[in-house]
Formats: sequence, structure tokens, C-alpha cells
Amino acid sequence: MTVDAILEATRRLLVSDGYQDITTNHVADLAGVSIGTLYQYFPSIDSICTRLYQSHKETLTTALGVALAQLGPASKEEAPAVLVECFVATYSAEPAFTARLCQVAPDIGALRKVKESDAESLELLANYLWSNQIEHPKMKALALFFAVDQVCQEAIARDAHALASEELAATLRAMVLSILEG
Repeated sequence: MTVDAILEATRRLLVSDGYQDITTNHVADLAGVSIGTLYQYFPSIDSICTRLYQSHKETLTTALGVALAQLGPASKEEAPAVLVECFVATYSAEPAFTARLCQVAPDIGALRKVKESDAESLELLANYLWSNQIEHPKMKALALFFAVDQVCQEAIARDAHALASEELAATLRAMVLSILEG
């Protein structure tokens, strides 16, 4: 419960104050814990934000697994819409929070900490592509995942509501279809 309170307090402060104005004292106060207790779990604001980013990427992996299971053996025309919607829905679930998180993630070293969940997402995609007899499933999974993921991260980091754009979604669907078709 203590870790959850610290994470939630940081989430709220990211949205209301921004990363630059958060201190461990602010987080501890809002979480209702002592500063010593906070430091038992997290050595810095960066480590808390990194954990939040890891959680975000784990949510994406779970959503991707669910979407691929529901998609099943679908035509190439159905897969792009389902995959893009999975990414867009995950990144835009909490747009203000996710925007702030994606803005700071590269600067605090959080990207290095999500390799495991990204690898799991890649494996899910590659297995889906392989089961649907798509040529070069590992390479196409790599291109598809990182292209869509990076566009979603950059879009929301620049504008918290960018992912609501139908033009962006259509462009992503076309890109995914192009990757699948080779």
C-alpha cells in the first residue's frame, strides 16, 4: 500500500506540477508517508517516475496480448486497426499523465528499464505474425512495435491530445499495413 500511495502521489504531482517541480518531500507529504519511508522504497524522483513508466509499458504489453488474442487469425486489413487502437488506447488512457511521463522518460533513463516488457511485446507480435504466415515475423514485429510505439510516445509528449487525431490513426494503420505486406 505504501508503494502504491507513493506512485499515486507522484502521478498526481506530475500532472499538476510537472516533473521539474516535484520533490521527494512533496511526494511523501501527498502520499501520507515520512520521507524516510519513501526512501526505503525509492532513492529519487527519477526512480519513482521510472517505475511509473515501467508500469505503463507493462500495461501496453498486457493490452497487446489481449488484442492479439481477440484478433486471432484475421486478415491483413483487420490487424492494423486493432493494433493501432491498442497502442492509442494505452497511450491516451490518461493523456495528461502519460504526456508528462513520456516527456521525462528519456531524460531519467527509464527507457533502459523497459527492455523486458518491450521484449515480451515483440514476442507476442512475432508469434502472431508467424501464426498468420507473415514473412519475416521477427523483423516485422520489431519494425511494427517500435514504429508505432515511438510515434505514440512522441505524439503524446508533444500534445496530450494528439492521439485523438483520426489522421494520425489512419497514418499509423497505413504504416502497419505496409509493414505487414512487406
